[in-house]
Amino acid sequence: MGDSPMDRFARWVEQTRGVLLPDYAALHMWSVEHLEDFWGAVWSYFGVVASVAPERVLASNQMPGARWFRGRG
Repeated sequence: MGDSPMDRFARWVEQTRGVLLPDYAALHMWSVEHLEDFWGAVWSYFGVVASVAPERVLASNQMPGARWFRGRG
């Protein structure tokens, strides 16, 4: 991997989540096999701002109707 934003994200995930992501294929596989971990990392790394912090990243993965980043209320 190089020094693109995606590469920097992958290095950050390795350091903060203890996941080995040596290349794009590994990052992609992790993103589809560990949905909550991946999207939670995206939320944290990119500093997503919301009016209410989510209680869970993926409250329901039933399709159709998946419920992402559900907050209190």
